[in-house]
This record gives sequence, structure tokens and C-alpha cells, in this order.
Amino acid sequence: LWQWMASRVPGIVFVTSVSATLASVNRGEYCLSKAGLAMAARLWAVRPAGLGTTAEEGASGIAAVDQDSGLIRRALLSGAKVNDSEVGDELICGDERAVYADKAYDSAARRELLARLGIEDGIMRRAPWGKAHHPPRQLAARNRRLAPVRAAVERTFAAMKQWYGYRRVRYRGLARNRLQLALMCIAINLRRALVLSAP
Repeated sequence: LWQWMASRVPGIVFVTSVSATLASVNRGEYCLSKAGLAMAARLWAVRPAGLGTTAEEGASGIAAVDQDSGLIRRALLSGAKVNDSEVGDELICGDERAVYADKAYDSAARRELLARLGIEDGIMRRAPWGKAHHPPRQLAARNRRLAPVRAAVERTFAAMKQWYGYRRVRYRGLARNRLQLALMCIAINLRRALVLSAP
């Protein structure tokens, strides 16, 4: 990271998350801090621009991974201003037996979509307002049951970081970075296919 920063013009890098735009009653302070950073990135991009200083805000990637094979079925990269949950439906292919995801993807509209497609709903549930620290037992039990299944997708992101050093986007503009993500997913799938086809 330091070598990369030394090779560029003076700049400030802001690392935010989807919580900059996604409201979560369970961690309001965290959302406020991320929203503040997102606005700080925009302000710094305008105010010191004449001095040759740049400000950059990150992008967010999400992926749909087959539970049995571990192959990546779809992957999306969006700007930091776009909430992952907003584009989550684009990961659904329509032929899945079930869809598992964390609480950030829980919405009535998505539940209806899965029911309409005949896909089992494995999305973890958000706690009702004011019940984050003491969620209903049934909801907590559901989330505990789904958590190990949903967590399997994290192995894919770990592979991206460990094998390909994918800890940040490399290029300017979403188009170039989306292409990089697509090529990396192809490489990961080819590597996984070799394991699956081994005698």
C-alpha cells in the first residue's frame, strides 16, 4: 500500500462501506461515521483539487457462489454510493434451490421475489426496531442456523485477497475495475474446476 501511495500524486484515500447509505438501527453510530467519511471524500475532491491533491473513495463488490461446487455464478462491482442490497437481486440467476445472504439483504420485496421464483429464502432476518440487543428467540435461532451456510461465500473473498492480492480496486472508473473482477472470477472458477474434475 505504501509503495502504491508513494508512486502517485499526493492524495487522500477514504475507505467507507455500504453503511454510508444503508440505515441500520442496530449500529447507528457506525452508519453516521461512514456517511461522514463519504461526504468528506466528496468535499476533499473539490476543495483542494487546485493544489494537485486527489481524493478517492472505494468501490464495493458482491458475488453469488454455488453452495455445492464453490464456483462463482455472478459478481458485481458498484460504486461506494450504491448500497449492496440495491443491486442484490442482480445476483439471483433464477434456477437456485435456495439463496443465502446476511441481514443487509433482508427486505420484503426480496422475500416476495424469491417466493415468486420458487426459491427457498435463506436470507438472515433483521431484528425488529428496538430489539437488536434482544431479538426474538425464533429470529435469533434462524440466523444462527443460516450463518454457517451464508459464511461459506467469505472463502471466495478470502481467495481473492490471498491468491490475487485483491484488497482494493486497481484502476480508475467502474468499467475497468468490473472487467478486472470478471477476469479474476474466471481465473478462480478455472482453478476450482481443476479441483472438481480431479480423479
